[in-house]
Order: sequence, then C-alpha cells, then structure tokens
Amino acid sequence: MRVQSQITVNRPSDQVFAAITDANITTKWASATERSWWVTPPPDGVGSVRRATGTVMGQPFENEAKVIEHDPPRRQVMSGQESGVKFQVALDFVPEADGTHITVTSDIQLSGGMRFLGPMISHKYRQMWDVDLAAFKRMMEAGELP
Repeated sequence: MRVQSQITVNRPSDQVFAAITDANITTKWASATERSWWVTPPPDGVGSVRRATGTVMGQPFENEAKVIEHDPPRRQVMSGQESGVKFQVALDFVPEADGTHITVTSDIQLSGGMRFLGPMISHKYRQMWDVDLAAFKRMMEAGELP
C-alpha cells in the first residue's frame, strides 16, 4: 500500500532537509518515535543505518532503516523491515516561493494476517504523518529545530 502526506514549511530546502533527515532530533516532532539514532558513523548518506523505537497504534516497534537514496536537499529514501512489515519511505523536497514543499511517500508491504488490516493501517499511518508534519512545520518555523 502507498501512503502520502504533504506540507509546505516556510524555510529553505537545505534547512528543512537537514532537520527532517536528522535521526537524532526525530523524537522532537515524530509522535510515535521514542528513540532514534544513527547506527553508522557520520556523514549520513547512502548506506547509513537509522535505528528507532516507539509505539505505533498502541504497538511497540523497533526497526532499522537503511538510506538507499540521498540527494540533499532534494530527496532521501530509506527502507527497512520489521515484524513482517517491509517499508520504504521517500522524502521529496521542492523549493517554492513560500518555503519548501515536502512530500512523504511510504510504501508498506504487510504480510500474513496483517494484510487484511491494510485499509485501517493506511488511514492511521497517514493521520500520523499529517500530525507529525504539522508539528515539524510549526517547530521549524518557530526556530525550535536547527
């Protein structure tokens, strides 16, 4: 299933890209994430691995995601797998007159008994990204994120 969320942040693309792809500050704006960090040493780029823990829809999660595309400040794609769920999340950044337009495209493959929950998971996951992107926008525009 594919889930997309979008928002425009009134800040330059390089700043928006740097903040939203920084695993070390994800917990400030991502509601489901309790811990997030880079497993691999800097600089971050293709092959870098991010680890995260948290709770999604009442269920604890722990996953690793590997950066498979890294084109600052235009695009970053990460992929991973956790408990029978394969995922790929693409972040695309387009400069606009009023800031930077962000599109988050998540491709999620559910296996086993989870497949029948796809529509519900898709809806909740989109809601989560919408809320989190709104928090990210507010914090970026207020100068609360680097």
